[in-house]
Amino acid sequence: MRVQKGMSPIYAIPKDIEDLIKRDKVPGVLNEPLSLSTYKDYFAALLYAEDFYIEVLIKCVPFDVH
Repeated sequence: MRVQKGMSPIYAIPKDIEDLIKRDKVPGVLNEPLSLSTYKDYFAALLYAEDFYIEVLIKCVPFDVH
């Protein structure tokens, strides 16, 4: 993926992971031992969870915008 400098890539949280997080369920890959074969999926799931909760917090916290 090519991204212009200074711009963040736009991506969506996979629906299956989002549904698990909404129901307070842990994605299965996070229950597996961290290894070379699970590394990518493991950290992707952590980042998706973090992004989901950031989106929730942004919706809940009122910002004073002028």
